[in-house]
Amino acid sequence: MKTLLLILSFSLLAPCFAFEHNFAPENKVYIPVDSKDAGGINQETYNIIIDQLSAIYTPIVKNKDAELYFDRAWEDGTANAYASRLDTGWLVSLPGGLARYKSMSADGFRLVICHELAHHLGGAPRATKQNSWASNEGQSDYIAAMKCMKEVFKNDNNLDVIKKLKRDPKVQTLCATIYKDQEEAAVCERIVIAGKTVATILGELAEEPKAPDFSTPDQSVVPRTIEFHPPAQCRLDTYLAGALCDKNLSDEPHWLNPLQGTCNTSQGFTLGVRPLCWFKP
Repeated sequence: MKTLLLILSFSLLAPCFAFEHNFAPENKVYIPVDSKDAGGINQETYNIIIDQLSAIYTPIVKNKDAELYFDRAWEDGTANAYASRLDTGWLVSLPGGLARYKSMSADGFRLVICHELAHHLGGAPRATKQNSWASNEGQSDYIAAMKCMKEVFKNDNNLDVIKKLKRDPKVQTLCATIYKDQEEAAVCERIVIAGKTVATILGELAEEPKAPDFSTPDQSVVPRTIEFHPPAQCRLDTYLAGALCDKNLSDEPHWLNPLQGTCNTSQGFTLGVRPLCWFKP
């Protein structure tokens, strides 16, 4: 039976290798299960989080006439995650290496999964140069924070959760400006704190010289929307923007119209809009 399951697993994964969208830029970091450098979350937490996201998004994907699969590759030390399309459904692959990264948190890992789900569900702008089915990297970051993480946290006691986290005064002020309800403001903060954890890891994986911070937003303006992974600071700015966009969760993004279901200056928004370091309106 084990042999049969293994064969079935490889038969599922084999067609997707050319169509993967990875969470982090390609890197050489590899963290085996027994590595002295292993930290982050343990296998039990890893599985609990995947179960949580699966319970939320399996029916959502089912309503789109597709099946959602999670490849739980805990033994794999690769410090990355991937979204792929199969003949049989939509796949999110989660090597254990990224979960074991020294500073990975439970909420940070939730954000990683949300990013990969957003490749499947995030709408425009799409990664047209790679595969037209997938939202591009910046959009996947934005939708992960704006939609997915809010779905994940909406039934938690977030006021209690954030009391145990390292909070940033600037983020507190911004979230309280957008969300007058204290619980909603707490969700916003919690998402951004996860974003800081993940963006810092992304900067380290890419060997960037400067760590991302809320006090140093990316001031660059792209001449056209980019499809590749933005720098870590730009990604932190995107997580913050997604958390601050208060569009209704039921207002889904559109695969052709990047303005639908998102916050835009053309609609009167000043906060929560996608950063110009990757997005050209």
